[in-house]
Amino acid sequence: MQELIEHHGWWVKLSGAYRISDDFPDFRDVIPWAQALIGTNENRMLWGSDWPHVSIPRMPNTGLLLAQLEKWAPKASSAIKFW
Repeated sequence: MQELIEHHGWWVKLSGAYRISDDFPDFRDVIPWAQALIGTNENRMLWGSDWPHVSIPRMPNTGLLLAQLEKWAPKASSAIKFW
């Protein structure tokens, strides 16, 4: 995916950490993956809540999901677009 971002101008929607994480509700295992994507090109990142969070076993707190940006990209969080 990083090659697609870097060389082909793809955008990435940073969302759904609760869908891939084994660490609910802190999602610490997603941090390295999110940081790698953001580090490729922070200006090609979007954030989305994925509300209404369908087909999941546990309902995430959308505010806590948004707070993940500070952990994923403390210096770049102001460059990330919100969708």
